[in-house]
Amino acid sequence: MKRLSTLRFIPFLCLLLLGTEQINAQQMSEYETKRYQRRATETALWGMPLVNLWAMREGFKEDANVQYNDVAYFSKPMDWKLQVTTPNNSTLYIFSFWNTKKDGPIVVEVPKTTEDVGLFGTILDVWHRPLMDVGGQGQDKGKGAKYLIVPPNYQESIPEGYVVVENNNYNGWFLLRTLLKDFEPETLKKGEEFIKNFKVYPLADAENPVPTKFINCSDLEIEAIAPYDDTYFDALNTMIQEETIEEKDMVAMGMLQTLGIQKGLEFKPTIEERNLLKESMAATHEEFQEMIATSDERHWEDRTWAFLMDVDAHRDTKATWKYPYLLDYTYRAATYYSAFSNVVTLGTQTQYLSSGMDADGDFLKGGEEYTLTLPPNVPAKLFWSVLVYDLKTGAFVKHTPKAGVTSMDQGLEINEDGSTTIYFGPKAPKGKEVNWAPTLEGHDYFLLFRLYGPEKSFYDKTWKLNDLQKK
Repeated sequence: MKRLSTLRFIPFLCLLLLGTEQINAQQMSEYETKRYQRRATETALWGMPLVNLWAMREGFKEDANVQYNDVAYFSKPMDWKLQVTTPNNSTLYIFSFWNTKKDGPIVVEVPKTTEDVGLFGTILDVWHRPLMDVGGQGQDKGKGAKYLIVPPNYQESIPEGYVVVENNNYNGWFLLRTLLKDFEPETLKKGEEFIKNFKVYPLADAENPVPTKFINCSDLEIEAIAPYDDTYFDALNTMIQEETIEEKDMVAMGMLQTLGIQKGLEFKPTIEERNLLKESMAATHEEFQEMIATSDERHWEDRTWAFLMDVDAHRDTKATWKYPYLLDYTYRAATYYSAFSNVVTLGTQTQYLSSGMDADGDFLKGGEEYTLTLPPNVPAKLFWSVLVYDLKTGAFVKHTPKAGVTSMDQGLEINEDGSTTIYFGPKAPKGKEVNWAPTLEGHDYFLLFRLYGPEKSFYDKTWKLNDLQKK
């Protein structure tokens, strides 16, 4: 009888154990889902510089047919058609991208600056780490030079006559800016002629280099903003497959393995995983926007205006965000969500302040109207500008007639007390078109206030910029 009771109990025990296993499987699935999304969020932050560069490289390739070693340039100030993070409209950009794994060492011939055209810019790696400044404030001091970018662990002999630039990555690029006295047609023509003296080619072709191809990207619509959905991780995987893996990135590589991204293996997320990546990226995108709109690096304690970049962090880490005790990938992510490029040496010729809030601490809304009054005697020896950027992209707001307002704008209205009022909104107030900075309904935004030739009253804070007032 006892044996029969035991036998009767066994099926019940089996069902109980099976049910427990099913419950555990459900719990593990929930745990794995949370872990997957958690690691997607963190690796998205970590990989922002890589994906930013991927977006620029692919955007110029897709929309302007810019290939490796080509030179893309702008013959006039940029507008919304160039969708990159926080461009300005007061200098002319020059880009080039290369890959030393594909072509070996790359030669970049930088021309000597002239009386009419100056040059400033930087050779960078795939993480936007500045490798060497060029031009008037750079290595060649405006005299021009042949720069030789060599791949990781390059052991071959270096020919004479080159300035060697070592890169721990295979991908590299430069962002250079021509410095012009004005944007009159004759001045712009001289700038374009200067640009066409650049040369970019593999060292292997140095004896008979193929002529550098120049692409004028003015008036082309170039979409070069990172995709903030599941394809963000496809882009990140592409860069990881192309690149070296550094010691600082080992923890991130471990987290990426959870997502199915591993060096040398194909990335094949399931439909369920892609949906999780979309959800995670949406949350991360919101975090990016929050960080930019509410930065705590404020110049004045009682104002919303903050430095776009932590100057001390730049100096202390040489723009790597790598300290002896940590890699500040969160702050780095915010930087390269809202900007691109960097420099070896921060100069004193410009200062940038950012704000994404009004005086009440609310986000700036594209459909609302605001005013910003700049007090008299703006501390800018050369000029100032206030430009509008879409908070969701960091780029100029699409389809707006201009990017903002600058002190160089012809017809700019100055108030009787010497102050300047700027008007923000979808429509220009009557008679205030020059002082109007267009916005677009449905698009939150942030501003960059740029000072060119900042003066003492900016640094000692005796001159104070107002916050935006909602009308």
